[in-house]
Amino acid sequence: MTEAEPSAGTQLARQHVFSVQSVCWGYRSVFQETIEQLVESGQLGAGRERVTRRFFDLLRTSDQRGFDHVLKEIIRSLNAQTTWMLEIPQLFFVVTEIGHEFAKERLHYGMDYFRLLGQGAFGDTPTKVRNLMTWLRRLRAQDPDLAFAFLRGYRRLCDRLTPREIERYIEQGVTIFGRNPRRGCDFMQGLLKSAEHTIEFLSAECRLEDIKSSLESLLRALVGYEVEVADLGQLDSDFLIERGSNVVCMYRWLYLPSRIRAFEEAPPNRLIYMLMGVVAAGMLAEDSFPRIHGHPEYRTCRDVVGEDIASVNLLQIFEYARALRTVRRKWPGARRLVDWGLDLDFRNHPPTTAAERLFFDLASGVENVSPAIRQAQENLYACHSVFETAQQLDADWCAPLRNAYPGLAETPLRTFAFLPDFLYPGEVDAPPPDALVADLRDASKRQKKDTGDAEKDDKSRQDATSQGDQAGEEKEGEGAPTAAFVYDEWCQQENDYYRDYCLLRERRPEEASDRSLLNEIDDEVRKVRRVFERLKPELLRREKHLPEGDSIDHDLLVNYLVQRHKEPSPRIDFYEKPRISRRDLAVLLLLDVSGSTGEDLVQRKVLDVEKHAAVILGEALNLLGDRFSICGFSGSGRKNCEYFIYKELAEDWDGSARAKILSARPLSSTRIGPALRHSGYRLSDVDAKQRLILLITDGRPLDTNYDPGTRYAQYDVRKACEENQALGIATFCISTLENPIADMELMFPGGRYCVASDLSALPRALPKLYTRLTF
Repeated sequence: MTEAEPSAGTQLARQHVFSVQSVCWGYRSVFQETIEQLVESGQLGAGRERVTRRFFDLLRTSDQRGFDHVLKEIIRSLNAQTTWMLEIPQLFFVVTEIGHEFAKERLHYGMDYFRLLGQGAFGDTPTKVRNLMTWLRRLRAQDPDLAFAFLRGYRRLCDRLTPREIERYIEQGVTIFGRNPRRGCDFMQGLLKSAEHTIEFLSAECRLEDIKSSLESLLRALVGYEVEVADLGQLDSDFLIERGSNVVCMYRWLYLPSRIRAFEEAPPNRLIYMLMGVVAAGMLAEDSFPRIHGHPEYRTCRDVVGEDIASVNLLQIFEYARALRTVRRKWPGARRLVDWGLDLDFRNHPPTTAAERLFFDLASGVENVSPAIRQAQENLYACHSVFETAQQLDADWCAPLRNAYPGLAETPLRTFAFLPDFLYPGEVDAPPPDALVADLRDASKRQKKDTGDAEKDDKSRQDATSQGDQAGEEKEGEGAPTAAFVYDEWCQQENDYYRDYCLLRERRPEEASDRSLLNEIDDEVRKVRRVFERLKPELLRREKHLPEGDSIDHDLLVNYLVQRHKEPSPRIDFYEKPRISRRDLAVLLLLDVSGSTGEDLVQRKVLDVEKHAAVILGEALNLLGDRFSICGFSGSGRKNCEYFIYKELAEDWDGSARAKILSARPLSSTRIGPALRHSGYRLSDVDAKQRLILLITDGRPLDTNYDPGTRYAQYDVRKACEENQALGIATFCISTLENPIADMELMFPGGRYCVASDLSALPRALPKLYTRLTF
C-alpha cells in the first residue's frame, strides 16, 4: 500500500470527521459516540462500503436549516431493533430515502418517521418493512398526511392483518379520505371505532381483550364465584410452547390465548373462546383438577397419581370426560358446542395413540360403545372430585380398558385445543385453601357414608333425566352450582354501574300440598269473576259513523234527514257495525317473598295476603284473556338473588299454577333491582303493545352490603324501572307498608305506585287497580 493510496479506515475517518464537523455542535458528541460504536461493531466500515457511504450522505444533509433534529433521530433509530437493516443495503437505502422525503415535506414528519423506526414500528422482518415502503410511496403520491397517518397505525395493522387484508384496509381508508380528509387520516391511524370494526371484519380474529368481560360473566354465572380470565402469555412461554398448551385453568384463574384465528370468519373463532370458558366451568363445577391446580402440593396432576404414564393419562382422560358430561347434562344449551369442539379437534388432529383413542371414545357421548367403555362411564360418572377419580384408577373396571387400549403407558396424552392442561407446572399467588383440598380428599369417605341417599343427593344431578324430567334439566346436587343470570347494579354516588354485579337464579317451586287457602277464597273469586264478566262485554264495541255497515244508528239517521233539508247531499254516516276490541297486553305480577312478608297481620301473614291477591287476580286475567305471568323474588346478597316462577306466560291457568303460588313462603332479603331487571328481560321478547310489571312489596329494599345511611338501593330500583321503561315496559308498585312518599317517588317516579293502607283489602283492591291501569 502506497502513501498516495490511503486505507479504507483512513478514508472512513476523514468522512467521519467531516460529517461530525458539519453537524450542529450541540449534537456532535452524540453523533461521534454512535458512529464509533457502529464502526467498532462492524455495522459501518470495511465490507459495508455502500451502507457506510449512504450513512454519511445523510449526515451531509445537516447543512440544511433545522435538519440536525432529523439527523439526531436517525442516529437514535439505529439500535438493537433496527441495525439488522444495515446488512441489507438496498432496504436501508429505501427506508432512509423515504424518511428524507418526509423530512423535506415537513421537518416534524422526518423526526417522527425515524423515531417510529427506532421504536420498531416498521416491522421486524424485511418483508414487513418492504411492504410498508411500497404502501408509503403509493399513499405519499396521493397525500403526505394520509401516508404518515398510515405509518403511525402500521404496527397495529401489521400485528393483526395479512398483507392482502392491509391492502383492503388501505382501500377503505382512501375511500373515507376522499369524502373527508380528516376522518380518512384518523381511520388510517386507527383512531376511529370504525377502524377497529374494519380490522375485526377483515381479520376475522377474536381477541381475548374483546371477549374477556363476557367470559368472566359466563364463568361467574355457571360456577357461582369470580374466575379471572387472563392472557396465556403471562405464563411460562417456553413450557407452553413445548406442551402446545392452549388453556390453563388454576383455581380461580383461566388463562387463554390473546387472540384466536382458527377460522376465516369471526363467529366460530368467538365460539372457541366460549367453548374454553364453558368447559373450564364444568371442570370447576365438578371439582376436577383445576379446582386445586396451583396449590403448592398440586402443581400438576402428577402430584395426584405419581409419575406412571398410564395413570397420568387415565386421570386426565377420566376428568376430561367427566367434565364434558357435566356440561352436556347440566347446561343443555352447550351440548352442541361441546360436540362441535370435539369434532373439530378430531378432524384437525386424528387420534394416533391409545390414550387419544380412549379419550374420544369416552368423551364423545356416542351411545353405541363397547362394554368396557360403558362400564367405565357408569363407574366414572359416580365420582365427584379428582381425588375420587384417582382412587378408581386401580379398580377392577379399569383393567378391561387397559387391555382394550394397549399402549396407554407408552405415550403421554397430547394437549387439546379447548381443554385445560393439567401438566402445566403452575402456582398462583392466592392458592386453593388447604381446607378445600382436605374436603375434596375426604369426598370419597362422605360418599360411602351416604350411599343409601346417593340418588337423592349427588347422583340426582347426573341421572335425574331418567326420572321423568321432561325439560332435560337435572336436579341440583348438594353444593352444585347452577347457571345464573348476571345483572349490573346502579351506584348513584359513582354515577355508574357496578358491572356484572348480581347473580340471579331462577327457581321453579313444587306445588303446595296444602290447598286450604283456595277453599277460603272461593267466595271472593266468584265475586271478582262476576265483576270481570261485566267488563268483558265492553271489549265488544260498535264502530259508528260509517258510510255502510250492518245496522243503523237511529239518532244519526234522524240527523241525516234533517241535514237533507239544508243541503242537497249530506255525508252518509249513520251506519254502524260491531268491532271486537282486542287487548294486546302482557302482565308480570311480581311478589315479594322475602322474610319481611312473614310478619303477621290480623289472623294471617303478609305473604298469605299476597298469595290470596295473586290467585284472585289470576282468575280475573284468565277470564279477560290477558297473557300473564306470576313470579316471586327473594335472596341473600348480590350473588344469591332468587327468582321464583309460579306461572309462565304460555302456561295455562289451572290448579297446578295455583298450587305453585300457594307454595311460596317467607325467605330472606329484599333486593328489588335484579328482580325488576329480570322481569324486564322476560317481558322484553314478548310481542305485545302494552307490557306491565305489577310489583307487590313492602317497598323497603333491604339486603346485605346495603348501607342504610344512603339511598343506594332506592336509586338502583329507580334505575331498573328506567331501564324497563326504555324497553317499553311499565312498572307499577303496590307497597304493603306505609313508606315515606319521598322514597316511593324516588323509586317509582311519576306516581307509578300506591300504598295499601288496609292490607287485608288488597285481594279486592288489586283487580280494581288493574282495570284502571289497563283499560
